[in-house]
Amino acid sequence: TLTLKTDWPSCTSTVSYPITVTVGVSTPVVGTITHPNCTVPTGSVVLSGLPASGTIYQTGTVVTNFPITGTSMTISGLAAGSYNFSASNGTCTSSTTGNVIINPAVTNTWNGSAWSNGMPNSDQKIVFSGNYNSSGDITACSCTVTGNTKVIINSGHTLTITNEVKVVGSGPGAGSLTFENNASLVQINNAAVNSGNITYNRVTTTQVRNTDYTYWSTPVSPLKLAGVGGIAYSSLALTGSIFYSYLVTSTTEGWKSESASTPMVAGQGYGIRGPGAIATTLVGFLGVSFTGVPNNGNYSIPIAK
Repeated sequence: TLTLKTDWPSCTSTVSYPITVTVGVSTPVVGTITHPNCTVPTGSVVLSGLPASGTIYQTGTVVTNFPITGTSMTISGLAAGSYNFSASNGTCTSSTTGNVIINPAVTNTWNGSAWSNGMPNSDQKIVFSGNYNSSGDITACSCTVTGNTKVIINSGHTLTITNEVKVVGSGPGAGSLTFENNASLVQINNAAVNSGNITYNRVTTTQVRNTDYTYWSTPVSPLKLAGVGGIAYSSLALTGSIFYSYLVTSTTEGWKSESASTPMVAGQGYGIRGPGAIATTLVGFLGVSFTGVPNNGNYSIPIAK
């Protein structure tokens, strides 16, 4: 009840009137802000001090609203940008919060002489815009080779990437990503989808004769056992080579002859005889280049018997 006192020249009187008081809604309290990283591509923010029910209104880079499910909520799926939030209990709406900034994941670019953000780490996307010759291991979130950039991962070094590997461009003069013998590409996310060709060089651990078989499995696709788009032998001709896979059915098992144009199945092993005419003298170490999109993920080979 509100009491009003009115003063007159000759007397004083008091009058009472009933009134309704509505309690306002407090501005949401901004808590922990999580920025996009290598694993989660969007950010989030924790809001507290919310009414028990009602609606959260989001403005800024993306405008939307959410039903309130508790006095504290995590707003996720935020792309890089700036956001403000207010809350309503259905009757009153609060003031908006200050700017909530979601920073993008860090991109670290090699320009041919230096990294733009220091030595790469697992939370950074790396981009090669200049030629690169590795001097040690590299770990990053994702990897992109642009333009006509030539990137070489030298023997004994490992490029560890959580997500995708992209080599942009094709044809003569296009960029390239080459792994020398005993260098490795390791990918953490089995669902990451790669694009563009890499070259994976391998050399036999012992010298071979033309009649020796070496057992290979392809790190890239699509790839044929030999010929155009297939395994390229660095110094020896393919004339006279013989190719086998091992076939298992519900009733039989044994070696299956394959042609040079047979596509190599990821995860499948193949026996390839030394190239050239039949000879029993050593012809040296056999160098092979696998060129194609790098395989990634789990591969299963059915065994029927």
